[in-house]
Parts: sequence; structure tokens; C-alpha cells
Amino acid sequence: MNGQPEHELCTLDYQEPLGNTTVKVSARRERIENHDKKWWLARKVKQLLSGTGYRVLNCQKAIRTQVEVQKSADGEASRIDGVMLCGSVWLCPVCAQRIAYERSLMLKQANQAGYKMVLVTATLQHSRTDSLKELLKALKSALKALKSGRWWQGFREKYGVVAYVSSFEITYGVNGWHPHCHMLFYLSGEVDAEEFGSAFRERYVELIEREGSYASYYHSVDVRKADSDASSYLTKWSLSEELTGSFAKSGAGKTFWQLVEDGRAELVREYAEATFGLKALTFSQGAKKLLGIENFSIEQPQEWVTVAEVSVEAWRVVCDKALQGVCLELALYPDDGEALQMFIESLVAFIDDS
Repeated sequence: MNGQPEHELCTLDYQEPLGNTTVKVSARRERIENHDKKWWLARKVKQLLSGTGYRVLNCQKAIRTQVEVQKSADGEASRIDGVMLCGSVWLCPVCAQRIAYERSLMLKQANQAGYKMVLVTATLQHSRTDSLKELLKALKSALKALKSGRWWQGFREKYGVVAYVSSFEITYGVNGWHPHCHMLFYLSGEVDAEEFGSAFRERYVELIEREGSYASYYHSVDVRKADSDASSYLTKWSLSEELTGSFAKSGAGKTFWQLVEDGRAELVREYAEATFGLKALTFSQGAKKLLGIENFSIEQPQEWVTVAEVSVEAWRVVCDKALQGVCLELALYPDDGEALQMFIESLVAFIDDS
């Protein structure tokens, strides 16, 4: 982004030496792809959004004459240096996984600040004829109105709301798009969750109707007391296991990544347009400082060793074939990069033969 190098960090467990043949590389391909499905999905997203101007189309492109596959000095992590990252949590499975994992850790730390927590999930009625953009507009407008004015001030004082953080989640089912918002409220003391929910629900339903939409009093808002695990609701962005690359299935419908996998180009493009500029995670004013995460950061390895240098042409093949995960895993093998070098050489031979 902005012409600056970006890094993709991937930590994998070493299992057994690969050996000295590219045949064995191919034999392990299925296991590696299942472990790191994000690379295949990233390629698919680009295919379905071809011809648009979204940043995800440039993700993983080389920005130097050589792309470097590196491993940490302790041999426990690998990364790709010299490529661009788009940073899109909505459209890019690679960036979404990394960002979701980092923010999940940040929220887990915030949830140790000593406040009581209530998790609220709000949605609205929808049908197959409703566009995602219009549904999100109504949902966002209603929630913005709810968290302002005299009613909100009274609500905060009554229930001791000191901070909140919110995120959106979107699925697609038999009744079309299903957007909902997760809100984690931090409270100064114990509250009756049922009373808290009733007050929130009544105001929310009223405001949704003002937007020309409808929200059921009984089914549109879910309220429950929360614990430190509540962070997973706000940071998953349809990714269930941030560390393993396992992509979630939802009982409420298909996730965006499943729509990508199904090749639903029309829906993928509608989703991309509707989520453009949508914040994935929003904190109330002063919340980060109050919760002790204002300067949150994840410690990264300080020393890296280049295992292989990949030409722009060979890297293009890596991306076209979704082989980034293979490169990252081979970089971790204790063979001084022999297996990775052989793999890269096989890609160069592929280019020469084509």
C-alpha cells in the first residue's frame, strides 16, 4: 500500500522433512491447501471481482524485483517480504484472517479490564428482494440514532455503560442478505440483562421503523451477559479459527467466503459494493484508553533469514496457483531451504516450458 513493502506472517508447526523431490511437494499439496484455504479463496475473490477497482485485486503483488520468503531466526515462523497487502477485512481472506486474529487478542486483553459485559446482537427483517446496501444503511442509521441524544444519555447512566465496541457480520440465506451488528457493552457494575435488553430492544425497534424497515421485538435483538470469549463474536468476520485457516459455516446462512467458493459472482460484487468503506470494528470515544489497549501491539520476531528469493515471474505463478502456503511451510523445514529452492526452481521450469 502506498508503494511500501508489506509482510504476511504465517506460523506453522513443523511435522516431517519433505525430502528432495518435487513429487513429494505435490503429494503434500492437498493437506497444505486444506490447512491454508485462504490462498485459494483469495485467488477466487480476484477472479470474481475482475475489472473492478477494489484493493484486494492488488493483494500479494510483488512490489520489488525479488520477493523474499523468510523465516524467523528461531525457525518458528515464516513470512513473505516484498509484496503488497490490501488490508481488506471484508474482501480478502488473507488480510481478514491476520487482522481478525490481532484484534481478537486486543479485545481479549480489553475484556480483562474488570468491567461487567453485555453482548447485544441486532438485526432487522429482510427478504430476497432487499439489497444489502439498503439493509446496512437502515441498520447503521438506526444504531447511530440509538447511541445519541437524551435517551442514550439516560440509558448509559442507568446501566453504567462506560464503553462499547461494535462490529458487523453478514450472511446470505433463503431470505436473502442477513446483516447484523454485534455490540459489546462494558458496564461499571452488575445489571439485569433482561431489563437491559428490554430497554435497548424497545428503542431499537422504534428507530428501525423510522428508517422505513421492520424489526421484530421478539426476534431482532439478542442480549446476554458476556465473558472474555465475547471477543470472538466481534472479530471473526466469518472466520472461525484464525490460526488454522478453517472457514466458518453459519446456521443463519452462507458466509461471504462460501459465496466466493460457490462462484456467486453477482452476490460477491453486491457484497463488495455494500461493504466499501464499512468499518469492521468500532470503539466508542475513549474506549481504548479506558480498557487499557490504547497502545496494544503484538510482539513479532525481530530477526529474519531469507530462505529463497523469488523472481516476479515465478511469484506470479505462485499467486496464480495459490501456492503461498506451500512456500511458507517449506521455508520452515530444517534443510537450509533446499526443498523450497527446488520448489521455486520447478516453477521457473514451468515458466520456461509455457
